[in-house]
Amino acid sequence: MANVQIQSPREFTLQIHRSVSDGEIIGTGFVISENGLAVTCVHVVKAAAGSIYQGVEIGAYFAPSRQKWLARVIGCFEDCDDDVVLLQLGDENNPFFLPDKMQPARIDGADDSIGNRFRSYGYRPLEKYSGGLAEGKILGDVEPPNGYVLQLDPIQLESSQINSGMSGAAVLDLERDRVVGIVSETWFPDATGKDRDTAWAVNVRVLALPPIAFSINNEDGVTETATAAIATAPMTDNNAMSTLKEKLVNAPPIFDEWVGRVELLQALDEDWGDRARRVVELIGFGGEGKSSVARRWVANVLSSNRKPQAVFWWGFYENGGIDEFFEALAEFLVGDWIDISEYKSASEKIRLINSVLRKGGRYLFVLDGLEVFQHEGGDDYGLLKSPDLREWLRTLAKGENEAFCVVTSRAPLFDLIDLTTFVHRDVERLTEMEGCELLQKLGVQGDVEALRQVVRDWDGYALVLSLLGTYLVERFAGDVGAIGEIAVPLAREARYDRVRRVLRRYDEHLSEAEREVMECFSAFRLPVKDAALEVVWRSPLAPLEKGGKESQAPLKKGDLGGSNGILNQLVNYRMLRYDDRLQHYTTHPLIRAHYLERLKEKPIEVVQSLHNWIKEWYLDIAGEMPEVPTLDQLAPLIEAVHHACQAGVYDEAYDIFWERIYKKNNRILIHKLGAYETNLTIMQEFFPQGEISQEPQVSQPIDKGFIINAIALCLVNLGRLREAPIFYERARDFALAESNLYEASVTYRNLSSLNAFLGNLTASAESALRAIFLSNHIERKDSKCTSLSYLAYATFLQGDGTMAGESFQQAEALEREIDPSKQYLYSNRGIFHAGYLLRYGDGDYARRVTEANLEICKQNNFLDNISRSHGVLGDLGIDPQVHYAEALKIARSISHRPYLIQALLGYGRWLVGLGLIPISQEVVQAISHSQTEQCYMLSLRTNENPKNENDLVLARQYLDEALTYATTSGYRIYETDLRIALAWLHWRKGDLITARREADRGKRASEEMGYFWGKVDAINYELRITRID
Repeated sequence: MANVQIQSPREFTLQIHRSVSDGEIIGTGFVISENGLAVTCVHVVKAAAGSIYQGVEIGAYFAPSRQKWLARVIGCFEDCDDDVVLLQLGDENNPFFLPDKMQPARIDGADDSIGNRFRSYGYRPLEKYSGGLAEGKILGDVEPPNGYVLQLDPIQLESSQINSGMSGAAVLDLERDRVVGIVSETWFPDATGKDRDTAWAVNVRVLALPPIAFSINNEDGVTETATAAIATAPMTDNNAMSTLKEKLVNAPPIFDEWVGRVELLQALDEDWGDRARRVVELIGFGGEGKSSVARRWVANVLSSNRKPQAVFWWGFYENGGIDEFFEALAEFLVGDWIDISEYKSASEKIRLINSVLRKGGRYLFVLDGLEVFQHEGGDDYGLLKSPDLREWLRTLAKGENEAFCVVTSRAPLFDLIDLTTFVHRDVERLTEMEGCELLQKLGVQGDVEALRQVVRDWDGYALVLSLLGTYLVERFAGDVGAIGEIAVPLAREARYDRVRRVLRRYDEHLSEAEREVMECFSAFRLPVKDAALEVVWRSPLAPLEKGGKESQAPLKKGDLGGSNGILNQLVNYRMLRYDDRLQHYTTHPLIRAHYLERLKEKPIEVVQSLHNWIKEWYLDIAGEMPEVPTLDQLAPLIEAVHHACQAGVYDEAYDIFWERIYKKNNRILIHKLGAYETNLTIMQEFFPQGEISQEPQVSQPIDKGFIINAIALCLVNLGRLREAPIFYERARDFALAESNLYEASVTYRNLSSLNAFLGNLTASAESALRAIFLSNHIERKDSKCTSLSYLAYATFLQGDGTMAGESFQQAEALEREIDPSKQYLYSNRGIFHAGYLLRYGDGDYARRVTEANLEICKQNNFLDNISRSHGVLGDLGIDPQVHYAEALKIARSISHRPYLIQALLGYGRWLVGLGLIPISQEVVQAISHSQTEQCYMLSLRTNENPKNENDLVLARQYLDEALTYATTSGYRIYETDLRIALAWLHWRKGDLITARREADRGKRASEEMGYFWGKVDAINYELRITRID
């Protein structure tokens, strides 16, 4: 798709430094791929590193987002003099991830650029300005310099602004909107001034030559790697796709009997052509034809001249959870170039997906059956259960990329209702004419008025009409007069009851074997592969040794498959669907629900035996798992757990989960994959009918406690804080009932932390006190040390500096007693202590605690606290840009919402210009607190504005993102801090009304919670701004 605006050179231009730690600007470079491939000149690398060879390392810095990376040479022309090298940004310790303000350059050769105007941006020093723009004209290629061996002739430029420091800068052809050259040299004239505006550039097309061997797509100007030499740096740019890419996961078939829906299909066409429309919801009752409409429309689009670049269909009924969806989507978009298993958490995959979509390109997504993940009733009716899915859909709807999404659901998608780019379209009953046409296409014969009456009687309900038509054709040669066998529905009969009544009539005419095959299929949650037919054949439901109804012969293997087999007959009846490409069977959710109810009416031992067979089949196909499997690889084991629970063998299910999915204490599912949604779903399997208000059905008390505690942990990490306390309380009560006082103390600490997040500070302190009491009782110093730090943190938030200080001192003394090599509190304890020390003015001690904590956390790979330690160092003013950027990068790579909020908050405050300063006498008087005078408060470091407007733009982005997480998830303590930071930001931008509103909201919330520091900072804002204004 053509771009609607010219690229901005600043969005891909880099400073080249000697190293990551050195800030001196040596030259310029620019980024050409989302995974960190960059280009600069050979002589720039030589100036930075002293020599040039594969693997030499220098530093690169992207000014708009203030991020640094190690840059390693991975491609250069050792046997020629072409002045260009290929760099890979990032390393194992600091992998490259596309910053929010970066857009890689779209490149092409310079052969078609002669005479065109160009623009460039590079780091030539002009007094206090380190970087600047340059413009000019591309004159064309010239002969190589004497004695030089070049693969492509240099390009001569005319510009008065190119100067020292711009070597390696991009030459952007303004007419073609492509970077076509790399600035390599400028001419410094003598006193005569002749040729004063002359410079030269390397033709970008040289990147396509060996050994760099980058292939360049001339149409789109987008590159992809083509040689093993740079296989470690694969491209992620899907604009390089020359043919349509599609993945239709469990999309329904396109039926020949399609009728009507003309206006709805036309409306979808108009939505597709309207760039102001990004998300469309097809809403209607189950069985109205939402999925069929979406499938027909997708087929129409793919056969039109308005094809998307790629289309991805995901059916939520048949394909598991949110984690699986994002993994599959990431694999679809970039799996050909990137090992998705390297992206551990759902949040990492979402950022990867969004970075690809931001590149442009018309992607079409269909999310079918989204009601599976919407609330079914109550105040939250229609709202999405997953914060990650909600935010991703809102990103699509906000038009931050060119993707288009169709959602089918039985419930309105209220999460997007405030966005003008979202629209919902009702999928309603078929008209009488459409219903008649459907019946006729199915083969029903008879008087038109009789057909119309059938449509009227059944209210144009698409699924029911399809079933009725097929029934009449199969049983009565299509005679509409036979419809009288099925009683007309009552006026008030629910739509889904009508489906069940028709299916019950079907049941009367299906053979016993056909009914039991349908019941067997209903036990499967995922599509049923051909290979699973063995399970069906050996099912305890199949009449192997007994005659069925009407002296039915025993079922044999051959009776299922083949053109005359039961399965094919059920497909003909529209009871099953078969996908020839994927070789599996599915059915409509309402049909599955009907036969699942029939299955549950069987003797419990028969049903459990069936699930046991299915469990064994999934275990057989699972095989051995890699060290860190993907969710797709884990799917058979997850299904094995489900069927083991349905078979009543809960302990075996737990063993499969613990041994093969979690891999014991490695806890792969959450620690490596960040799949908390999936983990929560698995935990629900261990409760009767998934009712988590009951008791887990495993036999061992320790396993029961683990399951309940795991549910709370998942809810917290999924941003559903308000739902979590009851489960921590249940886990606590269970531990106390079993006299497991250590586990009870752990749960009290979890409650203390959770209540602090929620702003229930008194409850937080009380839980910590209970944890201390139990730790004393069992004489566990480690437990007491941690519990004391939780008490200290809770009382610190309340402003009780004396209690907090004493508790931290006791905890630190215990830490040293337990392990003399540890001089300071570490992990969460060290983070809490450093925060206290910062507010009470002991920055030196806070630094020692944090630096020691960071070292310990790195040794143990505690990513969450590594991120938080970097944040504290930023708060201390120690190279804040570096530490905040590192904190944010790590926080985004793990699925733990509070640490991401902390990282965004710290970075955003710093960009606004906020820091901790000694508390003023005015605030002391306003607070009337005996310990206030020794405190530090949040305030502007200086009255000067930030260095540039970009700081405030980036700050607003970070603070708004964090506020969304805090408000939707219930982190009230962070919400208060964020509102006060936003008050300062709005004041700096001159929006005094919004600033005052945010400060007032922060102050009121602090007073409600008893959050002392929120009140201090809010009052300081009021007094400071009143004085400044």
